[in-house]
Amino acid sequence: MTTKTNATLLVLAGGLGSRYKGRKQVAPMGPSGECLMEYSIYDAKNAGFNQLVLVINDYFNQETKDYFQSIADKADIKLDFIVQALDTLLPEKHRDKLTNRVKPWGTGHAILIAKDVIKNPFVVINADDYYNRKAFEKAYLLIKNGQINEGQYGMVAYPLSATLSDNGSVSRGVCTIQNGFLKKVVEHTNIAKENGIIFHTDTSGNKTELVPSTPVSMNFWILDTSIFKVLEAEFDHFLTHLSSEKAELFIPFVIDDMIHQQDLKVIAEASEDKWFGVTYPEDKDFVIKSVREMVDSCYYPASLW
Repeated sequence: MTTKTNATLLVLAGGLGSRYKGRKQVAPMGPSGECLMEYSIYDAKNAGFNQLVLVINDYFNQETKDYFQSIADKADIKLDFIVQALDTLLPEKHRDKLTNRVKPWGTGHAILIAKDVIKNPFVVINADDYYNRKAFEKAYLLIKNGQINEGQYGMVAYPLSATLSDNGSVSRGVCTIQNGFLKKVVEHTNIAKENGIIFHTDTSGNKTELVPSTPVSMNFWILDTSIFKVLEAEFDHFLTHLSSEKAELFIPFVIDDMIHQQDLKVIAEASEDKWFGVTYPEDKDFVIKSVREMVDSCYYPASLW
């Protein structure tokens, strides 16, 4: 009898959606009212994942929780909810940092707060991004083959040109990949296309042209539980040296530090598959159309569950 490989999908759904101006994590996108993360849950389940962890915020009411619990029951997958509040796992010595804070602490904090419910290798994704089923299949294979451990993580990179929005700037982790391994990832928070050319604009207003094929991280990380101990230290350091009330601890920063300071290896799986996401309200129509096309081509059933 084949032993089942335990693998967890961690979905980051606790953001405020400030640019979208609404609850984009659960906005209906599919023909039967599915939100975008349901397609990731569906793909992950079919790839072999057997635990789902949703990092949520206070806007997730009981009705929404019950809906996802019913999905988990139908898919026969274990489900845990983790509420990301500003004071979640905030060290007592940093409580003063709450005074003027409004934004969540970032993806690093969102992953950290799941430490008590994740006991095996796991994939991290954003709730408002669509990654394609092959990404989950590649990730599960790495986990099943024992390639995700304390000294080696993984990620799936997408070509920059396939990850832009026509409706405004986006944030992307720009990657340097050599011989199949991630060597560097730098978060760029203001990338947009102007007259057919892709630019990154820094905080001083300086523009740098980026090549369309540049690999970028869409926060599809394949991690070992050893990341939690690192994140605890990084979060404490981040809070100690907090640069502004809006500063966030981004997971690409943490991964990049581990690569250079702890000799972490990160397998970089390239994806040429379709990606799309919801950053702005105007993105919704394109996403709905894209999902409909995949349903019409029988890539997905008309009703997932």
